[in-house]
Amino acid sequence: MDTTVTGYHVTGGGAKYQIFVDAVSSDGTVVASVPASAAVDVAGNANSASTSTDNRVTYDATRPTVLISAPSVSVTGKGPVTYTVTYDGAATVTLGLDDVTLIRTGSANATVEVTETGPEVRTVTLTGITGDGTLGIALRAGTAADQAGNMADGAAPSAAFSVDNTTPTFSCHRCPVPGPSITCWA
Repeated sequence: MDTTVTGYHVTGGGAKYQIFVDAVSSDGTVVASVPASAAVDVAGNANSASTSTDNRVTYDATRPTVLISAPSVSVTGKGPVTYTVTYDGAATVTLGLDDVTLIRTGSANATVEVTETGPEVRTVTLTGITGDGTLGIALRAGTAADQAGNMADGAAPSAAFSVDNTTPTFSCHRCPVPGPSITCWA
């Protein structure tokens, strides 16, 4: 894919010039070439067209993307619950425990674990789940980079799941009419 250079400047003189690209319209290949007769020396000799094979550079400003899956369950009391984190366009992934923030409501809490499950895939597992409320995750920026060094943005919030550790209570009442009937409800 070729791109359009929207700004450049040239420095140098004599037999050596440098072309600096200041602005590029989009990701792609930048090719520097000099047409014949673009430069003329003091004796009136015009240059030949450039034939260099090292005049191509790939411009890449697109960051890797990160996607957090839905949780493995929608309601739990103890867990574990997993999220699959998938990176697209990443050459390296460095997601670790310090990069994951637990998003909590109520008294819900958990321990976070991160495991590598593929070159661009990580699994975030929430274990030791306690309390009542909801839990989800967020990922800080910079947990992956592409070949050009572009860092992934953060991702948040994930879909949350409910944590329910409240024991149901029952009430039983004897019917006011004579007989062996008892009615219970939660």
